[in-house]
Amino acid sequence: GLTLLLKRVPDYGMVDLAAAFHGGVIYEDDQTSGLFFLMANTFWRGTRSRPFQQLMQEMDDLGMEFSAESHNNIYNMKLRCLASDQEQAFGIFKDILLDPAIESQWIDRVKMLLLTRVFPNQSVQPTEISQKVLRNTLYKSHPYRRQRFGSAETVQGFTADQVRALYEKFTRPNNCVIAVYGDIDPDQTEALLRKNLGGWEKGEIPASGSVDEPLLTEPITVELTNQQVRTNYRVAWRAISRQDKVDRHALSVMGTIIGASGWLHARLREGSAEYVYSVYGQPYTGDKAGHYFIDTDFSPKDEKEVLAIVD
Repeated sequence: GLTLLLKRVPDYGMVDLAAAFHGGVIYEDDQTSGLFFLMANTFWRGTRSRPFQQLMQEMDDLGMEFSAESHNNIYNMKLRCLASDQEQAFGIFKDILLDPAIESQWIDRVKMLLLTRVFPNQSVQPTEISQKVLRNTLYKSHPYRRQRFGSAETVQGFTADQVRALYEKFTRPNNCVIAVYGDIDPDQTEALLRKNLGGWEKGEIPASGSVDEPLLTEPITVELTNQQVRTNYRVAWRAISRQDKVDRHALSVMGTIIGASGWLHARLREGSAEYVYSVYGQPYTGDKAGHYFIDTDFSPKDEKEVLAIVD
């Protein structure tokens, strides 16, 4: 059930592997919000046969890199190694993928970081505040109304057993795409992966919580006040989902024309029009729902001019 993508790049000298799984925010509910993020930041910190320090030493000896992340619709793990170390690196990857230790000490450590640093920082960072407000306002039923970090209320109750159960449920070959790119022999690489992952068993993957979210019926304005000297402004519209395979490309082109180095930058940042420190526009084409937003900041005295240009 595994989907395998191979791309040979002669003389690259390196091999990059990425394994991606359906998961993340759209598979969480109000009680499990943030559990995928916690899992992605802890499962790889040691295996049953390789304690964390030994695992790190082996990867360091090979010059091998490994990382894992969880997002709205997927979680993934990635490695990079020298082409000459491919067989050894894939053996380590197999051990991390199929036999993680998932120990309470790492769960507790990441929970502590979330509770004492991440969440307090989110409560004062303008971009984090506006992102949370935007999601809660645009989405009422869809899981996108939640943050991938979860909340202090959900995170503090998570256990290692919950993380392990989630990992084992979703980390299955029929829920996975593995892409290998680099200085490889495709036939040998496929054989090597078959050797390492041949015993990996399929599993039943739960359905996501994605729903068709109705559009807003009228404009909504949310204003928050703090002690900063500049105004952070974010305007957003509900847009299309990734299932719209035609218009999503048009939205991407439109976003490039308007945002980043496009029209907004020219009108608000270039020449004598130095109204803002930064400005960008970005589409998000999610699962069964999406939005487009423009984000900028300005001095309160320039609010009228900036909003007129953005509008």
